[in-house]
Amino acid sequence: MNPVRDDAATTTCAVCGTAFAAQGRQRHCSTRCRQQAWRRRRAAPAEPVVARSDTVYACPSCDARYLGEQRCDECNTHNAAGLDRAARARAVTSPWQ
Repeated sequence: MNPVRDDAATTTCAVCGTAFAAQGRQRHCSTRCRQQAWRRRRAAPAEPVVARSDTVYACPSCDARYLGEQRCDECNTHNAAGLDRAARARAVTSPWQ
């Protein structure tokens, strides 16, 4: 018999992983697990990611570089993406060191 249609088969709880005999479309073993799953789905969003002070950002229009600042002071544009590790190393090191 197909396990999807087998009502006698046991299923595992989506929250705690306990095996139980499901009744109808039941996905959780208890009311406690059902409430916990609902609370996880409706949880408050995570805090927004802020600019890190050790990230080097490059302006796409004037190619100026900033340490920890995402907005170009010269052309007043927002720079969302920081430089990759290799570009950051080239920007920070100088030939006179």
